[in-house]
Amino acid sequence: MGKVLARLLESIPIQILLNIVIYAAYASILGICLVPSVMLVHGVWRATSPLTTAGDLVLISLASGGALFTYFITGALVMALVIRIISWGIKPGRYPMVSLTMVRWLLYSGIYQLAGATILTFIPMGFLLTAFFRIIGAKLGKNVRLNSWHLNDAYLLEMGDNVVVGGKTDVSCHTFEKGHLILQNCVIGQFSFVRKGKSFPDKTVLSGIAAMPIRNAATLEHFGESRKKMSSSQES
Repeated sequence: MGKVLARLLESIPIQILLNIVIYAAYASILGICLVPSVMLVHGVWRATSPLTTAGDLVLISLASGGALFTYFITGALVMALVIRIISWGIKPGRYPMVSLTMVRWLLYSGIYQLAGATILTFIPMGFLLTAFFRIIGAKLGKNVRLNSWHLNDAYLLEMGDNVVVGGKTDVSCHTFEKGHLILQNCVIGQFSFVRKGKSFPDKTVLSGIAAMPIRNAATLEHFGESRKKMSSSQES
C-alpha cells in the first residue's frame, strides 16, 4: 500500500492535481472565514446606499474596520478548528516524505501559515492568540503569554503555568532528515537549539552558543552530560 501511494504521489499529474486541490481548499477556508465580514459590509452598504453624505462614507469605513476585526475572530476560530481536525491522530514519530501523514502535515501547515500571515501576527499577547493554539491542541497552563505565533505543530506542545514566549521566538516540533518528516524536535528562543529527545528540568535557562560544526556541538553536549553524571555519582 505504501509503495502504491508513493508511486501515485511521485507522479507529476497527481502532484499538479494535489496542488490544485490543496489551494482550492485554502481558498474555500478563507472564503468561509470572510462570510461574516462580507455580510457586515454588505448590510451597512445597503443601509446607506446611495452614498450621498460624508456620514455614509464614515459608516462604510467603520464597517470595513469592523469587518477586519470580525475576520480576526472568525478566521482564528475556523482555521484553528480545521487544523485540529486535519492533524487529529498524528503522533510524534518518523514519517516518509511520500506518505499520507506528510500530505496532512503539508495541508495543515499551509492553513497555519495563512492564519499567521493574515491574523495571528496582528494579535500578539491576547486571549484570541492563546485560544487559537488551545483549539489546535496545545496544552497551555495558566497565565501563558504568547508574543509570537511561530509555534509550529502546536498540537504537540505543552507549556506549564506562567510561561512567556517572547517576540520572534520560533518553537518548531518538526524537522526534515534523510527523506523523512520527524515530529519530535523543538527549537526554542533566539539562537538556541534543543536536539530531539532532550529534556530539561524546571527553571533551566537555555542560551545560544556561537556557530560551530554540528559534530563539535554534539561532542560538547556529550561531554557536559558525562560531567553531570560524574558529579551526580560522586555526590551519591
